[in-house]
Parts: sequence; structure tokens; C-alpha cells
Amino acid sequence: MKKNKKGFTLMETLLVSAFIIGTLVYLFVQFSNIKTVYDTSFKRDTIPEIYYVQNLNLYLSSTDINKIISGLQTNNYVEIENCIFTVSGTDYCKKLMQMANVKKAIVVKDQLSALKEQLKNSATNPFSETMYQYIMDLSTFDLEKNRLIVEFTNGTVASLVMK
Repeated sequence: MKKNKKGFTLMETLLVSAFIIGTLVYLFVQFSNIKTVYDTSFKRDTIPEIYYVQNLNLYLSSTDINKIISGLQTNNYVEIENCIFTVSGTDYCKKLMQMANVKKAIVVKDQLSALKEQLKNSATNPFSETMYQYIMDLSTFDLEKNRLIVEFTNGTVASLVMK
């Protein structure tokens, strides 16, 4: 007498298919996370942008930095892309911002925790989503120095601790 094995084969095929599909879904999720981190890393602190931020940092340290520091006494950040802080003419500053393709540039206090709290509790966000996420991901380690954060028109963001 011959046994009917059709039911066993069907069940075995379903179990193997479910295992393979589960493995593929797991791999897809892992690779999509890796791709997200990879894409984010190429939009933050790239070498050309750090070079431009360093040039802006050198320029700011040679101008009237006290005007920026006094602005930080009352605010958590000071916008500098409009070049209103300079004592001398604003032509060089505007040319520097234009050459670097600066979209938004700010100087923040040494303690980022106050700015992060302000952004979390605010109904409106004054920054783009890219810059907002960058600020939120920065370490709140107290450096006792102000930080220059610059967003460029190509969507990248970079920052340096000011001198």
C-alpha cells in the first residue's frame, strides 16, 4: 500500500518559503538602515564643507566677534549669513557666503542643550529639516566654546568649534 505524501510536501514547501521570505525581509530592513546611515554620512561634515566652515571661522575671528558673543547672551544662536555683524563693509562677507554657497549659517552657544530644548518646544522650526536633525544629533558635550554650524545650498551641513 502506497502512502500519500502530497500533504507533507506542500507543508514542507510552505515552511521553507516562509523561512526564506522572513530572511529576505530581515536583510531588506538591515540594508535599508545601512543605506540611510550611508546617505546621512555623505551629507554631514564632508571635507569641502569643513574647509568652507574653517574659512568662515577664520573670517569671523578676524571681525568684531564681540558683536556675535553679545548676541549669544540673549539668544541660543545668532544667524550670520546676512553679514550684519561685521564692523567693516559687508562686501567681503557676502562674497565669502556666496562663494561657499551658504544657505544658512549660525553661531550657537557652547551648550547645545538649551538650543535643543528651544527647538523641541517651539511650534515653528527656523531651520530646514536637514539642519534640524544635524543639530539634534550633535553631542551636547560642554566644550566651553561656541560652535559655527553652516548649511549649504547642496543640502550638506558642517560645523566647527570656534576659536
